[in-house]
Amino acid sequence: MEMSNRSLQNATSKMEENEILIKRGYYLRGIIGEGSYSKVRRAYSTQIKDDVAIKIIVRALAPPVFRDKFLPREIQILSYIKHPNIINVYEIFETRRRPVGDTVYIVTEFVKCGDLLEFVKEKGAMPEQEARNVLRDVIEAVTYLHDNDITHRDIKCENILLDILPGRIGMGFTAKLCDFGFARRIPKLSETVRTSAEEVETIPKRSAGISECSSGVSQEVYPAQTQLTKTFCGSAAYAAPEVLERRAHDPRAADIWAMGVVAFITLYGAMPYDDTDINAMVDIQRREEIPASKSRKIARKARDLIKLALKYEPTFRPCAKELLMHQWLQITANKH
Repeated sequence: MEMSNRSLQNATSKMEENEILIKRGYYLRGIIGEGSYSKVRRAYSTQIKDDVAIKIIVRALAPPVFRDKFLPREIQILSYIKHPNIINVYEIFETRRRPVGDTVYIVTEFVKCGDLLEFVKEKGAMPEQEARNVLRDVIEAVTYLHDNDITHRDIKCENILLDILPGRIGMGFTAKLCDFGFARRIPKLSETVRTSAEEVETIPKRSAGISECSSGVSQEVYPAQTQLTKTFCGSAAYAAPEVLERRAHDPRAADIWAMGVVAFITLYGAMPYDDTDINAMVDIQRREEIPASKSRKIARKARDLIKLALKYEPTFRPCAKELLMHQWLQITANKH
């Protein structure tokens, strides 16, 4: 009897969900992904005249820390950002559904070619010209975020979507950064109200102020009065060593490390480190030992970009603008 009631409740909930979306002009086509308290559905939009992706989050089923902390941040950031290499958000709305309660809907563009990890698993390492296009796109998105005092904190291949862009060389991919569930604004000391132990100290002096870019142009890296964090976010395989070691860190430098891991995977078709033993992995990272595949050779400048992003000491990594100016990314730039 209990199972019958639960099945009836689920059926009622799905019908109500379908009715809500149809009223707003969305016709469901299938499930893209599903978790314990959220799912992503593919739908056709009568207004946009194209497919969209709808992330559906049931507040009552979500952990309190996600519901009260991360979800409000994600909604606020998604409502603010706009960049060609960041997933486009069409609308965000909330409804009350029986019996699940308040439900949040985040409607975004549907990107047709899957994510970067799927590509690498299916086809292996990406050819260097296509990889350059994709990595440049993502670094441009990260530069935009950091310029707007936002850090992603979960950059990984699964959160980089690929789409076809007419006019590009070869495969012609363009990349879009998605999933801002761990993203946050980077508060300055003057505007922060301490509500938790997450913000612990200011950025070290040597990483603030002026830095010499690889191009030879001096520019500001990070403001001196930026607060650091000890919060662990994202996946261990992409996490910077200072994050894994629970050191106070600037999350923008951790974003750069994650970009280095993404670049390695894209160009070599493999992970740079074995994350089954975190302590051993951090020891290797501390020695700055970056493996290179014997079966695949990449350009020296491409290897240099990876090495710069994977510096153990976060203050020795380039900022996003510096990384974007790297020589390898400037070769035969084929931008739209």
